[in-house]
This record gives sequence, C-alpha cells and structure tokens, in this order.
Amino acid sequence: MKRALPVALALLFVAGSAFAEDDPRRAKADQIFAEGMRLHEKDREKEALEKFKEAYAIYPSPNALFAMARVEAVLSFDLESLKHFREAMKSPLLHPKNQELGKGYIAEIEARIGRLEIRAPEGTTFELDGAPLAEKAPLPQAIDVAVGEHTVKMTSNGSVVTRATR
Repeated sequence: MKRALPVALALLFVAGSAFAEDDPRRAKADQIFAEGMRLHEKDREKEALEKFKEAYAIYPSPNALFAMARVEAVLSFDLESLKHFREAMKSPLLHPKNQELGKGYIAEIEARIGRLEIRAPEGTTFELDGAPLAEKAPLPQAIDVAVGEHTVKMTSNGSVVTRATR
C-alpha cells in the first residue's frame, strides 16, 4: 500500500499550490502539507498524519482529507481511513487521480473490516461498545466496525437490550 502513497500525495500538493496565493489560509495549509510530505518520505507516518490533519484544519480541502485517509490506511487505522476516504470522494474538488485511486483504497479497507447491520423499531437509540450512535433506528446503513467482538446496547420505549456480537 505504501508504494503508491508518494505519487498520490505529491499530486495533492502540486494541484493546490497554484491557488495558494489567493487565500493565505491555503498557503499556510500547503506549507504544512509539504512538511507532512517530507515526514512521510522519511517513513515518519504518525508525524505526517498530524501535519495533514493540521493542514486540513486550516484549509479543509478534500485533497488534504484524502492524504489523511491514505496515511491512516498505511498506519492501519482502517475505520478512520475509510470514513475520510468516503468523505473526500464526495467532493467534486478532489483531484481526478485521487478519485480513481480512492475507489481501490476503499475496496481494500472494506475487505479488512466488519459491517454490523442492526434492525430495530423506529426511534430505537444505540450504543456501540459504550459510545452512543448519532442515528436512531431505522439506521440508514450498516455500521463499519473493526473485526472482533462488539457490544450493542439498544434502548426503545424504556426497554434496554444489550447484545454481544462477533
């Protein structure tokens, strides 16, 4: 997976730098992004990820988000990576090369994770592994989860049901 990373991230930086002088936030974000690239080239992925996050916080471009997702995938932060890839892929501003690469990266990650489909009466609230889910039933889609055991707590009309899943 790592071999494709420098090319994709380099495209992100080059694609954005032409517009940097129009917005000082973007210029600053591009500078920090470049620092992340240098860290990545030295295999300092966690530090690179922090730089990409910092750049995204200053100027939230889909290409910076894609870079975050890519490094998260290299670091095996699959759920975070998948979420960020999907979000970046929704943007028409994502570099076309990254649109193409993103499809493959998403498929690779989806093959490594689990999907939890929960059906419950309308209005049921959920906790997954102790953390509340924002959505209530009916859930719009299955939930991405790491492979392994999980605990789901469902509350509906005063009744609470807790289930362990594999």
